[in-house]
Amino acid sequence: GLSMSNTIDDVAVLFAATMEALVYGARHLICALEDAGHQSVEAVYVCGGLAKSRNLFVQTLADGLGKPVVLLREGESVVLGSAMCGAAAAGEGGGDLTLVMQSMSSVESTVEPDPAKRVFHDKKYQAFLAMYRHFMELRELMRDA
Repeated sequence: GLSMSNTIDDVAVLFAATMEALVYGARHLICALEDAGHQSVEAVYVCGGLAKSRNLFVQTLADGLGKPVVLLREGESVVLGSAMCGAAAAGEGGGDLTLVMQSMSSVESTVEPDPAKRVFHDKKYQAFLAMYRHFMELRELMRDA
């Protein structure tokens, strides 16, 4: 359904579709991990540029995943992560990276999913999965082409 139109409405629809693709891709990964027997994901922690879009992306992520999204206080998460690895390597927390992470980071806020949007996102996710399955079939068809 793409066109060469670049009206503000069309750009907004494309932006929303791109954002939802990121959300449903993340949901697909979480479901695959849980289906493979990994621990259930209770909340998602976000950092970086998209985390600054609390009212749009972060809320859409929470709604689309149906899980709380946790925003960390630290703005420079890559730098902090490097410092955490260095601290664990130097023996802080007995060398346990999880303990070091807990001691060196803090939560700024948590964005809860809006239950009123659950049905919408569940249906959109089912559409995402149908398109994904179709893509995989086409990829297989073209494998030896």
